[in-house]
Amino acid sequence: MVVLYHAGILRGGFVGVDVFLVISGFVIGRVLLSDLVSNDTVQLRQFYLRRIRRLLPALSVMLVTVIILIPVFAPASVTKLGTRTGAASALLMANAYLFRSSGGSYFSVDASLNPLLHTWSLSLEEQFYLVFPLLLLIAWKLSKRGVRSASSLKMLISTTFGVSLALCLWLSYRGPNALAFAFFSPVTRAWQFTAGMGIVLLPSFRTRILQNASTFGGLALIAYAAFAFSDLTVFPGIAAVVPTLGAALVIHGGTVGMSGHTRGELPGPPRPLVHLGNISYSWYLWHWPIIVFAGASRPTSGRWLLPLAAAFSLLPASVSYNWIEQGLKIRKPVPARRTLVLGATCVVAPLLAVGASTLTLHWTQSFPQIAKVEADLKHHIDRLSGCDSPTPLGERPTNSCTWGGRSDSPRVVLIGDSNAGQLSEGLISAAASAGMQLQIATKSACPMADIQIETKIPRVTPQSAALCSNFRDGTIAALLAEPPDVLVVASAVDWYMTPMRDGSKFRLALPGSSQWAEQEDKAALMQGGLSRTLRQLSESARRVILVQTVPKPIGMFDIRRCSRLGFMTNINRCLPKSFRVADLKHLANAHRIERKAAESTAVELLDLTDSVCPHGRCDFLRDGHLTWRDEGHISVFTSQSLSPELTRVLVESTG
Repeated sequence: MVVLYHAGILRGGFVGVDVFLVISGFVIGRVLLSDLVSNDTVQLRQFYLRRIRRLLPALSVMLVTVIILIPVFAPASVTKLGTRTGAASALLMANAYLFRSSGGSYFSVDASLNPLLHTWSLSLEEQFYLVFPLLLLIAWKLSKRGVRSASSLKMLISTTFGVSLALCLWLSYRGPNALAFAFFSPVTRAWQFTAGMGIVLLPSFRTRILQNASTFGGLALIAYAAFAFSDLTVFPGIAAVVPTLGAALVIHGGTVGMSGHTRGELPGPPRPLVHLGNISYSWYLWHWPIIVFAGASRPTSGRWLLPLAAAFSLLPASVSYNWIEQGLKIRKPVPARRTLVLGATCVVAPLLAVGASTLTLHWTQSFPQIAKVEADLKHHIDRLSGCDSPTPLGERPTNSCTWGGRSDSPRVVLIGDSNAGQLSEGLISAAASAGMQLQIATKSACPMADIQIETKIPRVTPQSAALCSNFRDGTIAALLAEPPDVLVVASAVDWYMTPMRDGSKFRLALPGSSQWAEQEDKAALMQGGLSRTLRQLSESARRVILVQTVPKPIGMFDIRRCSRLGFMTNINRCLPKSFRVADLKHLANAHRIERKAAESTAVELLDLTDSVCPHGRCDFLRDGHLTWRDEGHISVFTSQSLSPELTRVLVESTG
């Protein structure tokens, strides 16, 4: 399921991880609980030594290989993220690192390009098993010696299950950071492990009818989650209960109490499935890096390449299984000293590989084409300088984010969302040429329109109505108090209304309303909100210029998915063909809204379409530079290329 999800085939296949957590809890729980009941103790030393030999060697080989290859074969935007994830994975802390990076989301763009993203679940599992076996032993030892039974174990498992599940559900609906913690933390995932452990202590079904009902009911729940869930599902949350319960029902339908044996004589599975099960750990390790590397090699090839890469990953998985897993097959007892040396080597080797990867990265950056492209991939100066902030203009430090001119020079102010920020470099040059002073105040995902706007994606930081209105109202008040000579306004009108793969990315409403607009009503709502804001702004400056939305390849392609190898060899293989402005329906809709809003408020309208896409044709590459840094923003190079047109506009105001 996870491989099919990563290959772009099964949109809810990520719930395979949840199924795995239950299986893991059952398998390890059966060993630990049986040991306690039979031997009155758990051999923790042998348990941990076995985990080292079972998991670390294969993990280390994969990490070393992938970390060294990342600078050349991984998507160019995630080199540091990938290598740092590799170092964290070697320390079994990948989930903690990923929680603090990539916006804390498994489903974010940067995370989805990370070739070592998948190691979070292994880190999660090992963190749980580092602590919980000790807790089981303590609970067992604290019970009365003469009457020890499974009751003490049931109490610990059920308590852990209940507390962890309650915490998981509570955090999943407390905002994106809390949701990310619920996703990555062993504390909020412990209920899934203990769900598997609890099966070991449950009485078996007495009839074949109940057994079959449990098995097929569980399979139905897993199938429902795999096909009905998507990246937009709030997860884990209540949704995680579905595949977890399904996995528990399937396992319980085929087991009998503490023995864990299947009921009756069942036919053996086909040999290919047995082989797939045998190599499943190595396949888990290798499939995702190969899928990411393949996608980065030809990011415009379509969907056929990812399933092919997933199938190809069975080859290194088989090699890893036969040469590493079988080569280090656990013996009884596990030799302690040699295993500890092996474990230390497996941790140190990937950390050393990070150094080698850094050297490789410096080598690749010596290529002029790579240096040129990576300069185009940088964020715009408004974000790098901290000018992209929810703090309104009037509450920012005096003269913050100000470029050029003298204190008595004519003043230009740029406001809006990140689509205003993308004009920063061009306006900085233009203001300098015109002898003017430029100040920038932007806030991503907050258009300069008097409307409520919120994202519908649960893992993206929500731009609440209060946050955006505070930025907008405070900025307008500051402009009225100290009017600039020229006010430049820009917003990504098309971005907030364009239907995405799973519906619209944002929802809109009138100020103070709790009724979110339907897709067909968004245009009128946006036009009204933009007109109200422009009417206020027209009183705040001698000259107000509304920059129309510039063309962008929304949903077409993101250059960040291409590898440095692609940049070095033939960058055109990384890019799709050009497109025409006339084909951008979302842009035409945005321009219509902006034109009507400008006409109703007597605000100037500036159309930069021809400057970005000459003669109506939009090329992804111009003079060896990228036109766009991502699917929603022009590159720094393109912004600078707008300087002559922007200079002409500013000079008109001082002429």
